[in-house]
Amino acid sequence: MAIVSSTSSVPDDGLLLVERTTAVSTGETVVHPFRIRPQIKLYMYCSECPCGDASMELVMSRQADATPWPSTGSAPSDDGTVQPMLGRGHFDQLGIVRRKPSRPDAPMTMSKSCSDKLAMKQVTSILCSLTSLLIAPDNAYLAALILPRDEYSETACRRAFGPSGRLAKSSSTPESGPAHYLRPFDVRTTDLRFPFGRDTSQSDETRYKPSNIAAVHFNGTTEVIVNGVLQGRKHTDLRCASALSRRRMWECAKSTAETLEMPDISKALASTTYKDLKGHGCLRTREAAKQRLIGESLQGWIRNDEDRAWSLSDG
Repeated sequence: MAIVSSTSSVPDDGLLLVERTTAVSTGETVVHPFRIRPQIKLYMYCSECPCGDASMELVMSRQADATPWPSTGSAPSDDGTVQPMLGRGHFDQLGIVRRKPSRPDAPMTMSKSCSDKLAMKQVTSILCSLTSLLIAPDNAYLAALILPRDEYSETACRRAFGPSGRLAKSSSTPESGPAHYLRPFDVRTTDLRFPFGRDTSQSDETRYKPSNIAAVHFNGTTEVIVNGVLQGRKHTDLRCASALSRRRMWECAKSTAETLEMPDISKALASTTYKDLKGHGCLRTREAAKQRLIGESLQGWIRNDEDRAWSLSDG
């Protein structure tokens, strides 16, 4: 996946996406020190259709037998809601929240599918909790998702992401105050292929294995990540954390807020644990918008509260 920018005119100081601002009123309890330049539009290219609801028709069409697998149902939880289905199975159930696909013998995960995460990003913006403390969300929404033509199902994408699909109950107009509301992106297609992507010309019997190695390059910095940690480091060593890890991003955000002398943001980033940070009042509006979307359109979204009881002082 990649996010690229399109500008109507190149800023005088280069291709910086973010600019400093003295005040950005977004209805939040915090004033954001930065915003994405208003002439910037953000696009995401995916070499394959996002897993989850947007890919179900494609998954069905690629089966030797496209008949939906028999559903054994799913037991209701204590609050009466139905638990989301695992991975790519249960073709007869569309428009539901799904977990990220995994091997049948893999430990159960609460990580949502890419389709569900992208649907959520249409409300919360592409910013995560940490970056949303520093950057105003107003212009941080995707303009379009771009897919290879043979990785696109119009029916599925309309259902997964469109305002007339499963998100129909969610408002796409701003209410009084909230900065976060449904801002649907377009889904477009291209005949251009990622040169290192899956070779669709090969037979269906060709098996592919995901790589456990990732390369990260940004602002002159390059990292090689193996099984989630920096190459050459042990996972028990705090120095194994990538710049993309929650720990490093928290440290960077904290340092930035202190340098800018933003007391409200610094107070939030001084939270004892990561769980406390996620629940801080500065993120209240964002969290309320997220819960509203879950209640209206993404029922079955189970909050993942695991692995949040850690702090920057752990070591």
